[in-house]
Amino acid sequence: MTGSSGSIAWAWSLLTADPIVAALVLEFLPESKSRIGVYENGFVPQDAKADYIVLQQQSYREVGSSITGERGAANMLLTVKAVTRAAGYGRAEAIMKAVDNVLQRASGAINGVTVRSCIADGEIRYPEVKSDGVTIAHFGIMYRLFVSETG
Repeated sequence: MTGSSGSIAWAWSLLTADPIVAALVLEFLPESKSRIGVYENGFVPQDAKADYIVLQQQSYREVGSSITGERGAANMLLTVKAVTRAAGYGRAEAIMKAVDNVLQRASGAINGVTVRSCIADGEIRYPEVKSDGVTIAHFGIMYRLFVSETG
C-alpha cells in the first residue's frame, strides 16, 4: 500500500470506527441494511441519499528518506468534507466537528504506512444547487499529514 492510499485508509478506518461520526452519516437501506457514509477519493454511490463524508487527497509530496530504515517520508494534504442536503451549513459543521475530534492531532499505522501527525490546515465551504433545485452544502477541513512507509 502506498503512503497516499494508506493515509486515506487510515483516516477512513478512524472515522468509520468512531460511533459519533458513524451515527451522523449512517444511511438505512432497503432490506434492513445500512452503510456508514464515509467514502474515499470522491467515489460516492449514486444512490447515496443521506449526509456523508468524502476523503480526497489534494497533494502528496515525498520529503526524503529516513535514517531509521523507513523507505521515506511524505507530506500529504487530505481534504475531509461533509456533504449534506441543506440550504445552510449547520448540519455539515456538526459532522465536521465530530470528524475533527477524531482526526486532529491523531496518529497511527495501517498496512505499512504510519501517520505521524494529522493537523488541520484550512477549511473549505461551498454550496451546490442540483438540477432538481436541491441545495447541497459542502463543508470540510484540509488536514496536513506527515506520513512514512515502513516494511
